[in-house]
Amino acid sequence: MLQELDWDTNRPSYYKQWRIDASPKPPELQLPRPILHRLLAERSRNGDFVEYHERFGHDTKPTCKCGEPRTQGHFVKCRMVQPFLQEVPEKDEMAGYTPLTYLLGPNGYKDYQKLVEETSPYGPAPQDLD
Repeated sequence: MLQELDWDTNRPSYYKQWRIDASPKPPELQLPRPILHRLLAERSRNGDFVEYHERFGHDTKPTCKCGEPRTQGHFVKCRMVQPFLQEVPEKDEMAGYTPLTYLLGPNGYKDYQKLVEETSPYGPAPQDLD
Protein backbone atom coordinates (compact mmCIF):
# COMPACT_ATOMS: atom_id res chain seq x y z
CA MET A 1 0.00 0.00 0.00
CA LEU A 2 2.82 2.40 0.88
CA GLN A 3 4.49 1.59 -2.45
CA GLU A 4 1.29 2.52 -4.31
CA LEU A 5 0.90 5.78 -2.38
CA ASP A 6 4.53 6.67 -3.06
CA TRP A 7 4.09 5.90 -6.77
CA ASP A 8 0.91 8.01 -6.95
CA THR A 9 2.77 10.92 -5.36
CA ASN A 10 6.05 10.64 -7.26
CA ARG A 11 5.01 9.23 -10.63
CA PRO A 12 6.42 11.44 -13.41
CA SER A 13 3.69 13.49 -15.11
CA TYR A 14 4.35 11.92 -18.51
CA TYR A 15 3.85 8.47 -16.98
CA LYS A 16 0.42 9.32 -15.55
CA GLN A 17 -1.17 9.27 -19.00
CA TRP A 18 -0.30 5.58 -19.42
CA ARG A 19 -2.21 4.64 -16.20
CA ILE A 20 0.51 2.25 -15.12
CA ASP A 21 0.52 1.08 -11.50
CA ALA A 22 3.61 0.28 -9.47
CA SER A 23 4.21 -3.43 -9.75
CA PRO A 24 7.17 -5.50 -8.58
CA LYS A 25 7.11 -7.52 -11.80
CA PRO A 26 5.02 -5.99 -14.58
CA PRO A 27 4.05 -8.50 -17.28
CA GLU A 28 5.59 -6.45 -20.09
CA LEU A 29 9.02 -7.45 -18.76
CA GLN A 30 8.38 -10.72 -20.62
CA LEU A 31 8.64 -8.89 -23.97
CA PRO A 32 11.74 -9.44 -26.09
CA ARG A 33 14.37 -6.85 -25.13
CA PRO A 34 14.26 -4.81 -28.37
CA ILE A 35 10.47 -4.47 -28.04
CA LEU A 36 10.67 -3.67 -24.32
CA HIS A 37 13.34 -1.05 -25.10
CA ARG A 38 11.01 0.70 -27.57
CA LEU A 39 8.02 0.44 -25.24
CA LEU A 40 9.94 2.01 -22.35
CA ALA A 41 11.43 4.68 -24.62
CA GLU A 42 7.94 5.64 -25.83
CA ARG A 43 6.56 5.71 -22.31
CA SER A 44 9.40 7.74 -20.82
CA ARG A 45 10.12 10.07 -23.78
CA ASN A 46 13.77 9.00 -23.60
CA GLY A 47 14.39 7.61 -27.06
CA ASP A 48 15.45 8.51 -30.56
CA PHE A 49 12.78 11.20 -30.86
CA VAL A 50 13.03 14.79 -32.07
CA GLU A 51 11.88 16.06 -28.66
CA TYR A 52 14.60 14.10 -26.85
CA HIS A 53 17.39 15.41 -29.06
CA GLU A 54 16.08 18.98 -28.84
CA ARG A 55 15.89 18.73 -25.04
CA PHE A 56 19.59 17.89 -24.88
CA GLY A 57 20.73 20.19 -27.68
CA HIS A 58 21.75 17.42 -30.06
CA ASP A 59 22.25 18.39 -33.68
CA THR A 60 20.13 15.63 -35.20
CA LYS A 61 16.59 15.29 -36.49
CA PRO A 62 15.51 11.63 -36.42
CA THR A 63 13.20 10.73 -39.27
CA CYS A 64 10.62 7.96 -39.46
CA LYS A 65 10.81 5.57 -42.38
CA CYS A 66 7.74 7.38 -43.78
CA GLY A 67 9.79 10.58 -44.02
CA GLU A 68 8.08 12.44 -41.16
CA PRO A 69 9.96 13.57 -38.04
CA ARG A 70 10.20 10.75 -35.49
CA THR A 71 8.32 12.06 -32.48
CA GLN A 72 7.04 10.28 -29.42
CA GLY A 73 3.84 8.47 -30.36
CA HIS A 74 4.31 9.07 -34.10
CA PHE A 75 4.09 5.33 -34.76
CA VAL A 76 0.29 5.38 -34.32
CA LYS A 77 -0.04 8.20 -36.89
CA CYS A 78 2.53 6.87 -39.37
CA ARG A 79 0.99 6.16 -42.77
CA MET A 80 3.08 2.98 -43.01
CA VAL A 81 1.74 1.65 -39.69
CA GLN A 82 -1.89 2.85 -39.71
CA PRO A 83 -3.18 0.00 -41.94
CA PHE A 84 -1.97 -2.47 -39.28
CA LEU A 85 -3.29 -0.54 -36.28
CA GLN A 86 -5.92 -2.58 -34.44
CA GLU A 87 -9.01 -1.14 -32.81
CA VAL A 88 -8.77 -0.40 -29.11
CA PRO A 89 -10.70 -3.13 -27.23
CA GLU A 90 -14.18 -1.89 -26.34
CA LYS A 91 -13.68 -1.98 -22.56
CA ASP A 92 -10.49 0.08 -22.88
CA GLU A 93 -12.09 2.48 -25.35
CA MET A 94 -14.98 2.99 -22.93
CA ALA A 95 -12.40 3.76 -20.22
CA GLY A 96 -11.07 6.57 -22.42
CA TYR A 97 -8.05 4.91 -23.99
CA THR A 98 -6.86 6.12 -27.38
CA PRO A 99 -4.77 3.86 -29.64
CA LEU A 100 -1.61 5.45 -28.19
CA THR A 101 -2.60 5.24 -24.52
CA TYR A 102 -3.86 1.69 -25.02
CA LEU A 103 -0.70 0.40 -26.74
CA LEU A 104 1.64 2.06 -24.24
CA GLY A 105 -0.58 1.43 -21.21
CA PRO A 106 -0.87 -1.62 -18.97
CA ASN A 107 -3.20 -3.65 -21.24
CA GLY A 108 -1.80 -3.09 -24.72
CA TYR A 109 1.79 -4.26 -24.49
CA LYS A 110 1.15 -7.52 -26.42
CA ASP A 111 -0.64 -5.63 -29.21
CA TYR A 112 2.25 -3.13 -29.18
CA GLN A 113 4.68 -6.04 -29.64
CA LYS A 114 2.65 -7.43 -32.54
CA LEU A 115 2.42 -4.01 -34.22
CA VAL A 116 6.17 -3.38 -33.90
CA GLU A 117 7.03 -6.85 -35.20
CA GLU A 118 4.66 -6.50 -38.18
CA THR A 119 5.54 -2.95 -39.20
CA SER A 120 9.00 -2.12 -37.82
CA PRO A 121 8.03 1.52 -37.19
CA TYR A 122 11.43 2.27 -35.71
CA GLY A 123 13.37 1.14 -38.76
CA PRO A 124 15.74 3.54 -40.46
CA ALA A 125 14.43 6.20 -42.79
CA PRO A 126 15.03 5.44 -46.45
CA GLN A 127 18.19 7.02 -47.83
CA ASP A 128 18.11 9.29 -50.86
CA LEU A 129 19.95 7.66 -53.74
CA ASP A 130 20.87 10.87 -55.59
